[in-house]
Amino acid sequence: MTEVKGTRNDVFHLYELYLMAEATGNDTIFGLPDKSVHAITDPHYLDTAKEAIQEKGILNEEGHISDGGFFAIKAIQEYATSRKYVQINNLMIAFSESEPDELIVLTEIENQSYYQIKVIDKVLVLKDLFDSVAIVQREPLADEKEFTLKKLRNRERRSILEEEIEENVLSLAVFDTETVQTDTEFAQWLYFMEEDKLCTVNVEEETYYRVSQYWLMKELFDSLEIPYPQETEEK
Repeated sequence: MTEVKGTRNDVFHLYELYLMAEATGNDTIFGLPDKSVHAITDPHYLDTAKEAIQEKGILNEEGHISDGGFFAIKAIQEYATSRKYVQINNLMIAFSESEPDELIVLTEIENQSYYQIKVIDKVLVLKDLFDSVAIVQREPLADEKEFTLKKLRNRERRSILEEEIEENVLSLAVFDTETVQTDTEFAQWLYFMEEDKLCTVNVEEETYYRVSQYWLMKELFDSLEIPYPQETEEK
């Protein structure tokens, strides 16, 4: 993945992200803890953040945005005002209005403290997922051309609940900021392997399905707003 344009250091403390968001007129950042909690526990957190981002060269000595810091601030601005967010495992993804082929990706590096922010081409985000998530790489079984989702029987569901889901999982959720989302419009899906079969659970409804690899890939393409290959759709 490429670095945020204009800065070598793309990892920021929570406080630094709050301060940069404030500089763009935004009070909240999707996926981050409420800053009011930190304002109570550490009333000087903005001073600490200002010093840190000055050291990174994002602010100059007068406290103004530097030429080099413009791209980092712009990334925060576009992330905070995105019309839609996609969460894939520990990646929180926003959509750029100025560059439709790019995504702003916020990655949690250390639990609720340090985050990496990058501006990346959509196709590269998908490639990184393919390279790093085993479920995305798997070859579909022969019968997966015959279905998309198949609800599991109670016996199959009980068998899964009796086992621990392995680490090879993929969590996918989509949040649309332009609509009021109901339970039917929003869902978080957890994909995992049950022996050699790909399965998924709707986390809110606790409904379990066997799912085809084609369905998973189509969901990833659609969530990132990448055209799905026609030849794959026809399989």
